[in-house]
Amino acid sequence: GPSVPLLDIWFADEQRGFALGGYGLLLKTEDGGQSWQYWGDRLDNPDSFHLNAMVADHRGYLYVIGEAGLLFRSIDQGEHWERLNSPYDGSFFAITEYQNNMYLMGLRGHLYRSEDGLEWQSIETGFSASLVGAITSDAELLLLGHGGVVLQSEDGKQFTRIDSGGRRSISAGAGLPGQYVLVGEGGAWALESANE
Repeated sequence: GPSVPLLDIWFADEQRGFALGGYGLLLKTEDGGQSWQYWGDRLDNPDSFHLNAMVADHRGYLYVIGEAGLLFRSIDQGEHWERLNSPYDGSFFAITEYQNNMYLMGLRGHLYRSEDGLEWQSIETGFSASLVGAITSDAELLLLGHGGVVLQSEDGKQFTRIDSGGRRSISAGAGLPGQYVLVGEGGAWALESANE
């Protein structure tokens, strides 16, 4: 059976997608997951660092992030990948897009913003908890992290902490009308949204 953990999955449509994970694992499917091809050798990752997340931006460009500041981009739906200059040499755990800007999140609260996916600016949030996920809507960006950290922003530049209901680490979340559903230590719970 499988021996390498899968950490994220991304699909362009019902048939074409990628799964990625530990030790540089990148798999591609073109038949809805019935079969998979190894794609990790297309990334410049000679140390086989973990690949933690994949996302597409509004242009259709794909990004993969991971350990040791790994940051890759594909402008042709994953056929070819380029390794980008990274703003940080520690681990990245999540990447998202909000209002046409990309956000990189990582270890010890490191957060970076980019308008083009190439040049990154550091954003100081005032918190050192690792950021591991995000939820976006038209009106706000929420960053999720260890120790129950939830940081909220409307402009993508200034972040404030909102009460998540405890200090349970949050792994991921999803937006629903009037609330967010968070998952992590202790299961799942709802968080009321200020923006409806």
